[in-house]
Amino acid sequence: MSLFGRLRNGRTHVRVVVDVGAYSIKAVMFNTDGTASPRMIKKIVIKLPVSGESIRVTRILHELLFNTAKELGKVPDAITVGVGPPFAPYVLRPLIARLEGKRRSFEGMGIREIYQNCVSSGSDTIGEFPRPLGVYANGWRVAPAELNAHALASVKELVFPTLFVRLLPEAREALVHTRNMLGGIPIEYVPLALAYQEAVRKVLHLEDFLLIDVGERHTMLMRVREGAIVESVSAPHGLWNFAKAIAKANASSVEEAVEVRNHYAEEGVDKAPKGIQNIIEKEVAVWRGAFLSALDRFYSIGPLSENVILCGGGAKLSEIRSLLLEGGWMRGFSHIDRPLLRVMEGRSVFEGDSLGGHLQGPEEFGLGSLMIYSLWYAPLF
Repeated sequence: MSLFGRLRNGRTHVRVVVDVGAYSIKAVMFNTDGTASPRMIKKIVIKLPVSGESIRVTRILHELLFNTAKELGKVPDAITVGVGPPFAPYVLRPLIARLEGKRRSFEGMGIREIYQNCVSSGSDTIGEFPRPLGVYANGWRVAPAELNAHALASVKELVFPTLFVRLLPEAREALVHTRNMLGGIPIEYVPLALAYQEAVRKVLHLEDFLLIDVGERHTMLMRVREGAIVESVSAPHGLWNFAKAIAKANASSVEEAVEVRNHYAEEGVDKAPKGIQNIIEKEVAVWRGAFLSALDRFYSIGPLSENVILCGGGAKLSEIRSLLLEGGWMRGFSHIDRPLLRVMEGRSVFEGDSLGGHLQGPEEFGLGSLMIYSLWYAPLF
């Protein structure tokens, strides 16, 4: 029996969520004893090595989860680990079940079993941790509850848009090993995009929006329409590029440049060293190009709505906020000239409550979103 099998002795009302980023791993342990807001127990932040190899990240994650449960003395009710670019890029692909002419192959199966059959038939070549985002029967989006045995009898084809994450084989094996070591705890690896969707739906009550997450290494774009993710892409340009530009201009280390960049983002131009604003503005122009190139992937989906959500550490840069508010970038993607831009922060999640200072700025919206997901997400089927 594992350590965690021995620790298991009833419900704890404690959950753990972990946000695996490019620059750090952040985790919070919180109590869900029925109060209006979760009660924070502990927050852990671990800086990651600059190299950020996925196998090293998974080892650090393994140690974090092991030590967290050991310190608690009991097995948490649930552990939710958010993964995404650059550690685990997303891929959105349809899984297709062609029922016509193959009725016997699917005889006795419900919608869940048909989906699992699709997963086992092809997911290994696409990615890991598949998440169905919707169901289309004969080209029409339907609620899974509508697809009983009688309804399925007239369906020729089912399509399941599915979100996967891509991992290196050794990283996947390390994550599976971690789950096995935790003695059967409900540990869930979740595409961070799914947590974002749930949080925006729960907090802002939006069903149609574009989310932009400007992270350390990447900028992730996610398009949600009619309450479902229809596309998610990643541009290989993030805050790290700003730090490298500062380091090059100042002949300093990138680590020193990160501190300068962060100070500028927090304090603004008035307290910035001479020349930093010019470097930031030039790099924002480069970021704009990468952003628009990624946005081209959304062109065939249809026009963007006015709702644009900005989060991640890059949301602290006034230059990025100003660029997005100006709205010129929306031409060609929407009938609207300017977006309704909302900057989402960690403290935005629970009506401005930072939960004792544990949830703060836009760089922690992912952590807050994972808490929302852990508490309220309901699977499609």
